[in-house]
Amino acid sequence: MHGHSIMPGNTGPGSDGSRYLMVDALRGIAITAVLFDHYTDYMLGLRVGDLAVSYFICLSAYFVTRSIAGEKSRTTDEPFRIARRFYIRRISRVFPVYYTMLLFFLIVSLAGSEDFNLEWHLLFATNIAIAAMGTWEVPWQLCHLWTLSLQEQLYLVWPFVVLGVRRQDLARIAVALIVVGWAFRVALFAAGLYATPGSATWPPAMFDALGLGVLLALGYPRRGDRGLRAMLGCAMALPAGFAALSALRPDAAAAAYPLLWDCYRLFPVAALAYWAFTVKTCSPAVERLIGPVVLLGRISLGMYLFHLPLWWVASKVGDRTGWWSLEAGLPTFAILSTATTVLALLSWRYLERPVSHAIRSRSSRADANASP
Repeated sequence: MHGHSIMPGNTGPGSDGSRYLMVDALRGIAITAVLFDHYTDYMLGLRVGDLAVSYFICLSAYFVTRSIAGEKSRTTDEPFRIARRFYIRRISRVFPVYYTMLLFFLIVSLAGSEDFNLEWHLLFATNIAIAAMGTWEVPWQLCHLWTLSLQEQLYLVWPFVVLGVRRQDLARIAVALIVVGWAFRVALFAAGLYATPGSATWPPAMFDALGLGVLLALGYPRRGDRGLRAMLGCAMALPAGFAALSALRPDAAAAAYPLLWDCYRLFPVAALAYWAFTVKTCSPAVERLIGPVVLLGRISLGMYLFHLPLWWVASKVGDRTGWWSLEAGLPTFAILSTATTVLALLSWRYLERPVSHAIRSRSSRADANASP
């Protein structure tokens, strides 16, 4: 319950206005699996959050790069105006539900004596708090916000990188990010810090997924690309180094398995993401079949934000009334995942969608009035 979690972002439409149905479907599967992991305390021993974190960072990088690079090539607007439109879209999607949730915790903290470290969460710095404090207890019911914090930190920088460099240079930067991400993990392992929470939450730990999303947005992979060959060369060096370590230090090799997995999980993520991005339409029968999962994907931001706070609230009520005890397990998963889905649907219907629509409409009218 205190470990890794995911941040489901907003898929949004493609550049041609189409929905990426399989992206939403995979998001729905991922958020369901993460709720299962957390509500059952990893009962199956499969930490899908490891893959899910990389998948969602990859999604974010893909859509940010594709949206801004596409707008940059289609319009003659100043970079500031393109960036402004992007930030309005992002703020209108995340801020209303995010700060509404934190407002609840602020009221609880003012009414009682519990400290939720809200100053970190209000500033989207949960990942930094976890690394600085060396614990997931920041507290546990808000620790999952670290992935959202990491994404928002990405959004502060990456749009300006996309606006400021040429396309071919962007591809080189993306490959460099992947290599730096792997090197960061190796350096932490060499320093004996790989088992600490900060090994997952510092931004460089997700550079590889960021770089992957950028490459996919730019239309890679392509045959014969030197940058990709360099990246694959580094990928081949990892098992070679691991084999040498196994021969020289078998005890150290066992400890290195998590490092090898964290580096190589990028490849299944790449395969899933590439497939999801290329399948934009499907038959009506398939659409009906995957409809419920796609819906979960579209409300996954609310599901992600609410699932641990809801568990905490329900447990508090149960402890005080003696009516129930919500220990990790299948019954808790069944009850709380249903409640989380209902709450996320209500949030989407009455908070997220109307507020986002109002903000974007107002921004569009302002842009129209400012146009010459």
